[in-house]
Amino acid sequence: MKVKINVIKFETINGKKVGKAFSFLVDAKKMAKHKTEATVKKKVEEYI
Repeated sequence: MKVKINVIKFETINGKKVGKAFSFLVDAKKMAKHKTEATVKKKVEEYI
């Protein structure tokens, strides 16, 4: 089963806040093995 994850990344460029949006599909069983929020965030950052 695939799960769709939507991520919005905010950056400040020349004093203006700019947002970039990413969407991707991940395997739910693969992501379920990560037990803490920090490891899930790390894996999401690897995808984007």
